[in-house]
Amino acid sequence: MPNPLLAREPLRPRASLLPPWPELCVRGHVTLKAGRLTVELSASLGDGAPPGELELSLDRRIIPFEPASARYTLCEDASTLLVPGGTVRLAVRARSRCTFCELRVPGAFDITAPAEGTRLSSIEPLRLRWSPSESAERYAIELETAGSRYGAPAPDGACSQTFQFFSAQGPTVVRVTASTGLLRGADSIAVDVSVVKERSFVLEP
Repeated sequence: MPNPLLAREPLRPRASLLPPWPELCVRGHVTLKAGRLTVELSASLGDGAPPGELELSLDRRIIPFEPASARYTLCEDASTLLVPGGTVRLAVRARSRCTFCELRVPGAFDITAPAEGTRLSSIEPLRLRWSPSESAERYAIELETAGSRYGAPAPDGACSQTFQFFSAQGPTVVRVTASTGLLRGADSIAVDVSVVKERSFVLEP
């Protein structure tokens, strides 16, 4: 007599009870400046789901949704959530599903010239230098005085920039931003992660 246990049909995997997840789109930036963390992200599903249906988090820290701007925002002083040179996990949850990705944080760096509080001639070329940031893909420079502001990307691979003509005087702040980005086409996720350093000095006549 055949064994009834052996006559059973083989087990088959159960069909998923979850409907396919519509196309996911996440855009925005994560910035660390003097210990202050700023997160600003937009997220949506391709089926026209209402804003705010998704839940976004960084290393399990929920990012609040702001209905007025339809964005997920977080501002935190003395933050330990981002560590220069480390990674942070961005998770997106909706409809009993979850997807996540690792965001790289640019490594620690510093502005090496000019020195903090130094006094420079406004008629001489202004030379800026900074140490390299590990994993940074690009740098941007911003110069700000009481009456003017200038910003531009640094040349590819450069850790210095010289301004031959910068017609400004008085207290001046230079900011150097080291950035890296995640671009994941499968889910249409594009997020920039940046570390910002700044230095103050004075331009004299």
